[in-house]
Amino acid sequence: MQPPTGHQELVPGVTVIVPHGGADRLALLQTSLRHLRTANGVARIVLVELDDAPRAAEVGRRFADFHMFVPGSPPFHKTRAMNIGLAFVRTSHFLWLDNDMLLPDDFVTDGWRECVARNFDCLLPWAEVHYLSEEDSRAVATQNCAPSTCVPTRRFVSDVSVPGGAVLVRTAFAHRHGGMAEQFRGWGGEDTAWFMKVRMLGSIGVPEQDARVLHHLYHPTSGGYADGKDLIGRPEFRRNFAMLALMKSYQTPEAFSRRFPAPAHFAAPWPGTRRFACAPGAETIGQVLRELYGDAVGLCAPGAHADATLLPSSDDAWDAALAAICRTSMDVFV
Repeated sequence: MQPPTGHQELVPGVTVIVPHGGADRLALLQTSLRHLRTANGVARIVLVELDDAPRAAEVGRRFADFHMFVPGSPPFHKTRAMNIGLAFVRTSHFLWLDNDMLLPDDFVTDGWRECVARNFDCLLPWAEVHYLSEEDSRAVATQNCAPSTCVPTRRFVSDVSVPGGAVLVRTAFAHRHGGMAEQFRGWGGEDTAWFMKVRMLGSIGVPEQDARVLHHLYHPTSGGYADGKDLIGRPEFRRNFAMLALMKSYQTPEAFSRRFPAPAHFAAPWPGTRRFACAPGAETIGQVLRELYGDAVGLCAPGAHADATLLPSSDDAWDAALAAICRTSMDVFV
């Protein structure tokens, strides 16, 4: 995967990609993004929503720099949402962040500095996850207390072999080797698969000294509050672990990359090919879309049959293209 022509240089900093889906997690998302909006060192927030309707439209408008809606049905295709966000990254690093996590103010800045200093392709930038009770989660959501003042119901210590929750990645690594394995659906195994990929093809680590703590908002489907038996019983969970076993069978970087090659283009937020008509002055924006998504984009002149029309913009062509697909992703629901 390559950025559009003329935009090869990534600026230092961190983009945060938040995958989201489901009405039951909307309140979690709002609390998480509100906290993220005040965090230090965040260049931009990208919200990628996969659902049957854009329920997070208002939350995205208030707290995200880009909100991409993609129609989808259960089970939630988390890895696809994470990969769709990669086209929006124009910084040297990005953070995949679950929508039930709260970050300390300097979490992003400190993690990025350590990742750069230690020359990692990926850093699991937290030392512990503190799981908040249902009562404390409500109090945090209503801004009646700070997460750091709550007594957690459980503590989970960082384990690089399960790099989930918040994962900091060097953008150039994802461009070279691709993102998450989209064969994984729902939850279960996708984080371990990412660890295997980075360990096989690059470098990954955990913090050396700083006791960075994430706070996890309560929801009953989280494995941190239950024994996880309901997750193990789900068909997608079993399929995910069969895929994980297959990935483990490849013992060299060459064999792994042949079986799980990097895509030529970024993950398109639609199936098949989408046709865009380029209004006069919008031709460069259309070309950027072609470079980002390859054959998933078709370009045509005004007046021809098209799924959407690209209009001229005073913004940089890359950002204008991203804003256009975010905007058109909502059109069917307007």
